[in-house]
Amino acid sequence: MARIVHFSNFFVYMEQAEHQFLRHVGLSVHQKTDQRTISWPRVAASCNYIQPIRFEDLIRIEVGIERLGKSSVTYQFNFFREHPPIDQPIADGKLTAVCCAMDTDQGMHSIPIPDTFLQALRPYQLESPYNLLE
Repeated sequence: MARIVHFSNFFVYMEQAEHQFLRHVGLSVHQKTDQRTISWPRVAASCNYIQPIRFEDLIRIEVGIERLGKSSVTYQFNFFREHPPIDQPIADGKLTAVCCAMDTDQGMHSIPIPDTFLQALRPYQLESPYNLLE
């Protein structure tokens, strides 16, 4: 009714940006490898709101990796306005996901991030964010 995006949608946008980023580097949040199926359940999410997104606003989301741990990755998301005044900050958020194996006999359990995944993710540690257009 106020013609602004509900705050909860920022989390949906972060998840969509994460999925697009992973596809960009040849990965997925649910991926089969030679030995097992790997998934990335989220264990933490936060968002700091600077200003609202309004109806028909175009936004850009920059995705970078803040922390690449032994079995987890923390993404940093920066939201910007894409129309005058351009590059106006809207929000910033974080999402932490844990690398898990989905074994039928043991259920889901965390595992170290496979080397092939680390190699794909390392170039995007905060120095080189991947820009997404919404």
